[in-house]
Amino acid sequence: MISLFGFRIVCVALLFLNVPLATFRADVRPETWQVVVDAGSSKTRGILYLLSGDAVTPVVEYNSKLPLASYARVPDDSGTLL
Repeated sequence: MISLFGFRIVCVALLFLNVPLATFRADVRPETWQVVVDAGSSKTRGILYLLSGDAVTPVVEYNSKLPLASYARVPDDSGTLL
């Protein structure tokens, strides 16, 4: 099992390689939800970004210990926002 320190190192490496950590429901809307983890934090936190065309908009900061849908209105399979 990967430790929290190892997880943070992987996240930093992925950020420098410009690899998205997670994409949510890209098939429902043209926008893409992307989570970027803040590896410098004492807690595992992240910022949810909305990617649409050439625009990147920070939407909400969240604590990854709670479900993402409780912080951001992420569309479900039918396109309804949770």
